[in-house]
Amino acid sequence: MPSHVEQLAVFSVMSILVTLFAWIYVRDPQQRVAWWMFGWIAVLIHFAARVLWSYALVPAAWTIFLKTSMLAIAGMSFHLSVSEVFSTRKMRTAFLALVGFPVLLYLTLEMWAPGLRVVFPVLLLISLAAIVFLSMRHHGRGFFFYSVLTPVALYSAWALRESAAGNIEAGRVFFLSIFFIVAAMLYYRKFHRISPGVVTTAVSLFFWGMTFPLEYIFYPGNAALAIENENRIDEIAGGENVFAHQSARKIITSHAPHPHGGVLAKDVHERGPRFRMIFMFRRQRSS
Repeated sequence: MPSHVEQLAVFSVMSILVTLFAWIYVRDPQQRVAWWMFGWIAVLIHFAARVLWSYALVPAAWTIFLKTSMLAIAGMSFHLSVSEVFSTRKMRTAFLALVGFPVLLYLTLEMWAPGLRVVFPVLLLISLAAIVFLSMRHHGRGFFFYSVLTPVALYSAWALRESAAGNIEAGRVFFLSIFFIVAAMLYYRKFHRISPGVVTTAVSLFFWGMTFPLEYIFYPGNAALAIENENRIDEIAGGENVFAHQSARKIITSHAPHPHGGVLAKDVHERGPRFRMIFMFRRQRSS
């Protein structure tokens, strides 16, 4: 299927899904339905960014940022829709300020200011400490709290270590995945029954979240903050500047299905020495 046709088809399906949730919310205006609707609107914007870029309506850098940040917003929205901790307006405000804002700031700085290495582990730590503290206040130190905290703590410890070592991609992968994974656990706990709807939703959210770390582990260098379209030249945005004598390192991003790639090298001038940015990423074709 041609690239434009495929993208428009996906966008059309997402539009129908968002319309369905909007119709459900109008008929039954519950807060959890609203958060589901917000989540799918974010997913719709994620796919819309790719469509707009393919028609040269949005710059590459903004396309990358929208695709990544909208996935994070979708995960947080799904999380809020089933969370008991953040069910009140006060707690939701605390979540958005102490968790949502650091997440989006992390993604923004990675896109346009990756050289500020010291900021990334700090943002990770702030968001993690906030959500653990607020969850502990609500659930107490019971079995459920520790059953969720233990795997999340191990995962977050890895992300913190990698981010502190300069691997800021690990923090992005963590943020994109953790909200979907925890939302799956909370969704099943909330409804707690074996039915096609509950099982399908919980399993889908879990594997949606797992796609990011699995891609990071098994397909390193699969994409380098890049977007590609069959009808346009490969473009790449963001990344890390390196001196001309240094070898380029692969820059990895988690993204929607079908990563593509190419090679782009260009000289840039900044305030100071001349840098050469060389971005490398592999091409994979969908069958």
